[in-house]
Amino acid sequence: MRLGRGSGGSPLVGTRHGGMRRTLAGAARTGEITMALEVIGRDGSHSISRTQLIRRPGLELYRVLQGVHHWPKFMPFLAAVLEQGKRSRWCLKDGSEWVMEQTHDILGRSLAWRGIGGESAPSVVTVHVHGVPIPGSAEVRVAWRFEAGPARPPGVFRSAALALDEALEVFRILMEVRRTAATAVPLRII
Repeated sequence: MRLGRGSGGSPLVGTRHGGMRRTLAGAARTGEITMALEVIGRDGSHSISRTQLIRRPGLELYRVLQGVHHWPKFMPFLAAVLEQGKRSRWCLKDGSEWVMEQTHDILGRSLAWRGIGGESAPSVVTVHVHGVPIPGSAEVRVAWRFEAGPARPPGVFRSAALALDEALEVFRILMEVRRTAATAVPLRII
């Protein structure tokens, strides 16, 4: 990804659409994922990262993401998440479970969990919330890292990337609709 300045000084970011470049303001209007990254490490690990621009204040997004019990509302593959202190049990719709332990929490900025149980579980899940130069908006980056290990079926990482794309888009819609509903002025019929 290459960062630069567009016409009028707007920051440019890479997008998932064939390498096209768009401004953050353009991404905010269209709801695009502003960055998609998939990396295969030398050790065979896979990392999947997605960044979504959302028209909500960063602290508000962080607070919702901090409560992993909210995640099944926007992650299509999760049936439930049961929080048990710093540990949580993520129940997937296919019947499998991940046991995750929270390892990192910086107020308003970032969260991280490590997988401690479940064959298909990512070894690390991270969430970062960044302010952007668009008032009332923030970027949310979610990354999953899968360590090299048991042979995974072909396409599993592509499926995970598509699920993450869908989850961030649903999260964006839920948060932006919530904003609209909270700030909407009722129409008066005369």
